[in-house]
Amino acid sequence: MSAVLWLDKHGQPAGRPAPPLTPHSTDAYLSLARPPDLSLRIRCACRELLCHGLRGDDSKPVTGSKGGSTLEAIAWGGGYHGQLGVRLKGDKGEASKKTINTSVKITFPDDEEPRHVACGGSFSAVVTSSGKVYTWGMGKEGQLGYKLTVVSGQQPEPLQVTGELSSVQVMAIACGREHTLVLSFGGDVYSWGSNKYGQLGHGDHHNQPEPRKLELEGGSKSFTHIATGDQHSAALR
Repeated sequence: MSAVLWLDKHGQPAGRPAPPLTPHSTDAYLSLARPPDLSLRIRCACRELLCHGLRGDDSKPVTGSKGGSTLEAIAWGGGYHGQLGVRLKGDKGEASKKTINTSVKITFPDDEEPRHVACGGSFSAVVTSSGKVYTWGMGKEGQLGYKLTVVSGQQPEPLQVTGELSSVQVMAIACGREHTLVLSFGGDVYSWGSNKYGQLGHGDHHNQPEPRKLELEGGSKSFTHIATGDQHSAALR
């Protein structure tokens, strides 16, 4: 059983049935978290925490924070595989402290501002206001989107995902247990990571260590939403 609250463009309860959303909707379901300035959606079932700041036309990346507040990415809890995005050390400097019960701020290169944040099994990811993707944590199955040279397969701090995303502006991200999906402003979906159950959607069962564009049968419609479960994925188009 679920409850849906319909909000008007001012973020107030409208008290009427909710029609389908479009990319340019000014009204929103609370469950889809699209109020006019800042929204927050927590979806524990898919292990996803999504923050989306909307300013004006959300069909393109937000390139600055003039006139509005700046979002920060914070994390807490278990950091055994670097998934908190900060290097943890014990009181004497040794790398022994692996959990945090209070929040720590995650920083990004060039002061990039986070817009979406998602959590996978033992890794995390962020989409910035300029449409870039950063990931960190455990990456042994390719879920971080880049090849790691360290034996541990861990990346303790945010590192940008490039490859096929180098010239793509991303608007949303979703993380499964060991795989990742992103949605571009052009309506394309890219996936990478573990593919043991075919969760990447590429027609095989090979792990994908770097982003690869999804090519599905059934037309050329643009994608509008993405979601990931433990070992599966879904999208709307």
